[in-house]
Amino acid sequence: MSTSINPYRGFRFPAAIINEAVRLYHCFSLSLREVELILAARGIEVSYETIREWDLRFGRDFANTLRFCDDPGNDGSSGGFGGGATAMYFPFTGGRPECVSEFSMGST
Repeated sequence: MSTSINPYRGFRFPAAIINEAVRLYHCFSLSLREVELILAARGIEVSYETIREWDLRFGRDFANTLRFCDDPGNDGSSGGFGGGATAMYFPFTGGRPECVSEFSMGST
């Protein structure tokens, strides 16, 4: 019986908030202080230094899950985005990602 270790164990904030902070930092090229302000506007008080630590710990996993995948209707006969491939990415949810066209916070 194998149990996976929860990477978010021991953190004050839930995984959804940590993922949202790391996503904002990477997807929108915001500064750490800008992410801090956005979270503060949503009622979440967290310092930019904490966001930096989250990025150091979870940022690589998040960046690795951002990928492009082919449109299911693409037969592979033509390359590039003009040939039927659609830019899509995998949002980091802590588990195996599913290909979606846009990230929604409600799905985490």
